[in-house]
Amino acid sequence: MSNATVRIFDHPDQLEPILDEWEALAASSGRPFAGPSWLLPWWSRIAHPNSLLRVLCVTEGSRLSMVMPMMARRTAIGHVYRFLGHDVSPHSDVVGSDLSLSRVVAEHLSRLDPRPSALLWDGVDDDSPWPGELASAWPGTANLHREYSLPVPVLKTEGRTFDEWMASKSSNFRQKMRQQLRKFEAENISFDVHASSPDWEREIAEFTRLHRSNWEARGGSGVVGAGVPEMLTTAAESLDGSGRFLLATLRQGGKTISSAIFMGAGDVLTYWLGGYDEEYAAMQPGLMTVFATVQHAFDREYEVIDLGPGDQAYKHRFSNGERNRVWYTLAPAGSRAALQRAHLAPERLRMNVLSSMDPRLKHRLRKIREHMSFG
Repeated sequence: MSNATVRIFDHPDQLEPILDEWEALAASSGRPFAGPSWLLPWWSRIAHPNSLLRVLCVTEGSRLSMVMPMMARRTAIGHVYRFLGHDVSPHSDVVGSDLSLSRVVAEHLSRLDPRPSALLWDGVDDDSPWPGELASAWPGTANLHREYSLPVPVLKTEGRTFDEWMASKSSNFRQKMRQQLRKFEAENISFDVHASSPDWEREIAEFTRLHRSNWEARGGSGVVGAGVPEMLTTAAESLDGSGRFLLATLRQGGKTISSAIFMGAGDVLTYWLGGYDEEYAAMQPGLMTVFATVQHAFDREYEVIDLGPGDQAYKHRFSNGERNRVWYTLAPAGSRAALQRAHLAPERLRMNVLSSMDPRLKHRLRKIREHMSFG
């Protein structure tokens, strides 16, 4: 650690010399949503205009060994730091595994300008050592508060082939999948999982249309809002052909009836979001799109298929394990620490409640709020 150099970047242009190394580090760390191809389009398209970019990087000699991509935003009682992409990414954490850097990183974090009143992890695997390590190494004292968690169903391929995995499933599951495949074949519906496209803008527009249509009756998408289609297009174009950004589709002729985005990094493939044409709902196009991508993942020898936060029943038709994703608040000790956590509590509580709320109730509450605002 004696040759470790810590740098703080506050403008995207400064990051240009390390972009390739950062992307490679995210991929090798199994962090598909932690690379610059995903995060910098988010910064330019979605981040609040009053946010401040703060990307902490550690190099050891000529090697980039750690990246902590963050932003700061002023609140009523101080600046809160969050990871870039926190509102569109299912996972946020430090990129890198060298825990011997914890103390020097914590020291630099504590001296950031503006000084952090709190540092938030918006969804980190519960076995990540970084929240605890940085809290323990913080100069003076910092309190780490576990706010809430969500289950993340996963499918571990365990060195098997797709056929071996299918053989391990129930006869009822195998029968239903085969029946659906025959129906698709009869209707000339084809599967495709592709990492390259000559027209990502059109592909993302179709994905956005289908995803938003599925959520319209339930109060609207909580993720694919303004700026997100443009962000996705930029990310897809940047990662075109790399195998990192995958679009899984079902098509009948020239009509897209299902579309889902998956992100790959190292031996991990992660489901992000999807949408389907509700005219075909009886054929379970969303479920079958995931099924087709699971086969693709086995063929490409991924070790883990992360099905994303949430305990939806369809995920458990594929999963054979589960992780927990945790939301933490790291609050440096001081007179404002308790106030800062109290200030953040309503947002954390709202996210916790909404994550488990019936979509129909969520929709009714949103309509009531709109009526109260304009009535």
